[in-house]
Amino acid sequence: MMDPSNLVQAIADGLTLAQAADRFGVSIDEVRAAQKEALEAFSNGEALRLEWMLESKRLAACGMRFYQIAMRDNDPQAATIFLKASERRATLTGANAPVGHSLSIMYKQAAEVQKTSTERIHDAFDAVLGISMRERQLLDQRELDGDKSPEVLAEINELRAQRGKLPMAADDHESAD
Repeated sequence: MMDPSNLVQAIADGLTLAQAADRFGVSIDEVRAAQKEALEAFSNGEALRLEWMLESKRLAACGMRFYQIAMRDNDPQAATIFLKASERRATLTGANAPVGHSLSIMYKQAAEVQKTSTERIHDAFDAVLGISMRERQLLDQRELDGDKSPEVLAEINELRAQRGKLPMAADDHESAD
């Protein structure tokens, strides 16, 4: 029986689904199932806490080993490794939360989104032409995203008709009204 974690590790190491399937002699669907199983385990709080606890134990053991070397031999490289392991463990357990990042994230969430000068000019033209936000979204969807579907065109033409404008033909690009 194939260990699903080996399949997931092969994908993490850069193999495609097909390459991983070939390497382990399984189907692509089995590779996808292994990924799904790993994702479910990864989103399980208990499994994550267990993984973090094990990592904390590994870091503590590594740190202690280099602490002893640093103290015994007065070795600055061993001391540096100990400090890095200690710092990583403190961050992992929440004792050394990166405060700068927390403030930055909180600030970005509270900050008002600033529009570029091009966006402000575009908004001004839309206001002059009477183009609603929904019509702008549909026009961008059509022109920028390449969505030439009849549904998008029909909704654009419905909004244009409400403004008293001629309908846009299927092969038309956005017009200046």
